[in-house]
Amino acid sequence: MRTRVGGAIFWGLLLIGMGAFWILRNVGVSFFAELPVAATIFLILCLGLLVSWIWQRQWGLLIPACTFAGISFLLFNAHYGWFAGAIGAGILVGLIGCPFLLRFLAHPSEWWMLIPGGLLAFVGLSVALSVSVAGSYVPAIVLWGIGLSFLLTFIARREHWWALIPAGILVAIGMIPPAVGSWGLNSVGWIGAIVCGGFVLSFGAVALVGRSAETRWALYPFAFFLVLAICFLVFGELAAQWWPLLLVGLGVWILLANLVRRGRRLSLF
Repeated sequence: MRTRVGGAIFWGLLLIGMGAFWILRNVGVSFFAELPVAATIFLILCLGLLVSWIWQRQWGLLIPACTFAGISFLLFNAHYGWFAGAIGAGILVGLIGCPFLLRFLAHPSEWWMLIPGGLLAFVGLSVALSVSVAGSYVPAIVLWGIGLSFLLTFIARREHWWALIPAGILVAIGMIPPAVGSWGLNSVGWIGAIVCGGFVLSFGAVALVGRSAETRWALYPFAFFLVLAICFLVFGELAAQWWPLLLVGLGVWILLANLVRRGRRLSLF
């Protein structure tokens, strides 16, 4: 019943708002006559959905409400020229992510809302900042934002230690565009060390903060990528060519360790 009443409120307010806007526009009220039609319609749709959400408390209504708010701002900005077009586009994308973040704040148990919310928020931020920062930082901000979303997922629910792995890797990969385009660190050695450093931080953090018995395995990839990062820093191009030898050595070690362990078991009989 409440949903039906909420729907009636939405459609009633929508029709009233549309009718009032066109009447004021047709009778020559200067303020309404100068408003861009499409932007105003999307603003009325947004306000109607917000009132309906206040009445029904249905989270899903916030998604189209925020989307319409972003589209309205984008069209108003295009008409009046308040900001650069990229800023308006960035605000639109960021607003689409807001309902997910608000849902998490209201219901922290729904931790997964941080991932789409953080992704959209930081994509919007990167688009908005593209007019004022070097181009190499735009993809970096997106990747750092996604990584931060995974980190916040872990902070919200400590048992989700797996979120630390994509968090560290994405932050490290996000450093590559500015490292190459702005910092001058464009050698194979530096790029390889940065990528491997992300894996080192990820698995090291998992080994530290996870339960010792459950995440002890993380020490093995931590050690592997640490050695690989050092090899890239020391040997550079040579390490890029011959690093698979580490995989061969690791495989041989696993086989030998397994054979020795099995030999000890057989010797008991």
